[in-house]
Amino acid sequence: MNNCIQCDRAISDGARYCQHCGTRQPDQPAVAPLGIGKPPPARPTTDPSLKKGLLAIALVVVLIIVVNAMSRTPMTASPSSVTAGSTEKAADAAMNAAASSDAVSSPWSYSKKHDDVRNGDIVTASSRSTNSIDLDFPYAGGTWLTVTVRKHPAWGTNVYFSINQGQLICHSYDDGCYATVRFDDGPPKRFYLNEPSDNSSDTVFVRGAQGFINKLTKAKKLVVELEFYQSGRPQFTLDVSNLHWPPKASDL
Repeated sequence: MNNCIQCDRAISDGARYCQHCGTRQPDQPAVAPLGIGKPPPARPTTDPSLKKGLLAIALVVVLIIVVNAMSRTPMTASPSSVTAGSTEKAADAAMNAAASSDAVSSPWSYSKKHDDVRNGDIVTASSRSTNSIDLDFPYAGGTWLTVTVRKHPAWGTNVYFSINQGQLICHSYDDGCYATVRFDDGPPKRFYLNEPSDNSSDTVFVRGAQGFINKLTKAKKLVVELEFYQSGRPQFTLDVSNLHWPPKASDL
């Protein structure tokens, strides 16, 4: 029911005039049937078919990335090849370590110097005593002995003993100059000596050098007894193991 706009009495729904006072009533909006006039339901923002297409494209991209990554990965060597390579490397390392150990532990010091006058090389191998002796005044500090094997373009192959300080007594003209030596655990042997041509008192040459060298290359230890001026006949012990004579190219 509605009320008249003029007299405010009740009038029937849809009446255009008031039946009481005759006043025209304003037009009433038509009532839309149920479900008519409502906004349509919102559509999904993404079409399901579009979603499926995008997913397929994403899968293809991922597959391409995986294939490229696998093609760039280096092939893994077979277990047998890895084992063989590792064994060879380990063997090489062991040989190098052994060679380095020999070089470090060798008591011999090798040298080569060119003689320009004779156009030849002077080659030497030297080993110093492991012990030293103390001499009286005017010498201070220890005195040690060095054995040297030398090949000279003018004088051939020699062996000589030398000291860093002191005086060796050697009168080779009367065969009174000799050294008593012992190779390893063998018996003591006497080797006669020659004094140097410059008559210096710190060096003496072994007679029969080649025979001495033959024994030296087979020995590990050498004990030498020499006569010193006013100091008797002291003894020196030398490590002579692993003598290479002639020297190897790697020694020089």
